[in-house]
Amino acid sequence: MAIPEHADARTVRTLRVLLIAGAVAAAGVTLLLPGDAALAQDAQLLLVLQAMALIKAALLAGVGWALWLRARWPLPRSTRLVYLTSIWLMAGATGAIWRGDAIALAALAFHLGLAALAITAWRDRMSRSTATRAKHTDAAPAAPKDTAPTKIQRAA
Repeated sequence: MAIPEHADARTVRTLRVLLIAGAVAAAGVTLLLPGDAALAQDAQLLLVLQAMALIKAALLAGVGWALWLRARWPLPRSTRLVYLTSIWLMAGATGAIWRGDAIALAALAFHLGLAALAITAWRDRMSRSTATRAKHTDAAPAAPKDTAPTKIQRAA
């Protein structure tokens, strides 16, 4: 299998716009919803949750950057759908954790999105390193080298 060429610019741009717009929309919607008034009373717990949300946001930024780079090569439609949906789910969950809303559900959503991303990336052939990709090219395998001298070579 040869390494495919770069994806066309329009597809890359569309994927990147969907990535950013969807993540911002998902996080924005959860931040605009009314929060839990009881949790707002406990400032220390809210501070811990917001610190946890910042860690999740950093992880989300790293995953988003990896997908941003991955968009340069063609992606099957199903893979593209899983990547985008997972990132949007993670962004919405991060916003909900920041607000302190439905923490258990938000944590479950974040980790389901992360697991879906990890499984999809593991099965995505082009997300592997270039060294791994080089193994799957159409190049003919090198002939095995016989280092032991043959009877004719020993006799000479």
